Amino acid sequence: MARQRTIRKSKAAGWDKPQATLPTGKLRNVSNEDYHATDAISASKLQDWIEDKLSYQARHVTRSLPQRRSDAMDFGTLGHVAVLEPHALHERYTFITAETPKKPTKAQLDAYERYPSLPNPTKAQTEAYQRTSEALELWQDIEQSGKLTVGLETWAHMGKCLDAIQANPMAVWLLEQATQRELTWREYMEPLGVYLQCRTDAYCGHSRKTRVYDRQYGRRISRGDSFIVDLKFVESLNPNDYTSWQSLFDAKYYLQPGFYSPIVEEVTGKPPAEFFFIVVQKKEPVQCVVFYPTDRHLMTAEKAIKLHLPALAESYRRNAWPAYDTEGAESIEWTRKAEWQESRLDFDIMAPQIGVG
Repeated sequence: MARQRTIRKSKAAGWDKPQATLPTGKLRNVSNEDYHATDAISASKLQDWIEDKLSYQARHVTRSLPQRRSDAMDFGTLGHVAVLEPHALHERYTFITAETPKKPTKAQLDAYERYPSLPNPTKAQTEAYQRTSEALELWQDIEQSGKLTVGLETWAHMGKCLDAIQANPMAVWLLEQATQRELTWREYMEPLGVYLQCRTDAYCGHSRKTRVYDRQYGRRISRGDSFIVDLKFVESLNPNDYTSWQSLFDAKYYLQPGFYSPIVEEVTGKPPAEFFFIVVQKKEPVQCVVFYPTDRHLMTAEKAIKLHLPALAESYRRNAWPAYDTEGAESIEWTRKAEWQESRLDFDIMAPQIGVG
């Protein structure tokens, strides 16, 4: 049940007006736009803070910097909708088929604009004008709809990813149990003085069955347990592929279990029994595995959160943000990599035990 709460800050804390009222609790049907529009701190915001404190204010407070977007992120978003909300595919996407007219080129548009002034257009020119006119009308409708477009090649590749998930019994079981999709969790954390929020891809509040997911260590989900499932699409699952595993660490996915679980516990009164990653390798051969975080993984996340979250919360409370000194000069010294930078090479942090189907 969502609750409304307004938190007032004193002038001594750097505020002279109430912070915006935010719904708290387990929230459904929160759009991505509304989720990111609040000042509540999320795991992705904490990731950005750790990565680049100097641009945080511009990206998340004044929002003068655009949100990051890439082909890989668009593919991941498409995958989330296809797996978690398939009913919404045609609401959010236009699928380009072999019969769909291609978007007119600049040369075609120039010929289209010249056509009305031609004294005696040829049959070929007239037919080209009509084709361009039909294509223009179609693509204008697509752009005005606000939907993203998905081409044949992209959808065919996504089909392989969906088949890979279906071929993994553990992934199928998790998604069958975790039927609560795309939930927003938000609470006001008194010690920090800020709202924290997270968005779970799939959540199971009460497992209907018991399932052993790692026989070697006797790990199991018992009947009645709750757990979180997060879906990832990555380029490669090969631990020797430095670029792919480095990108996982740079994305700070290791923070999610340690960040999400306390918020969910605050709302529900009990911590999730486990946090699972369903990870799909996009490159051939496309395949899917299930990971869960090791104790070392969780300790790494806890250490990073304890180190960085209070500082970010303090910046929000005081509305004071890191910046370069533009009036004076600052000293600089190049040294060897710091300990936390060295740890980027430790793939074990992002390579927890593989769940057994």
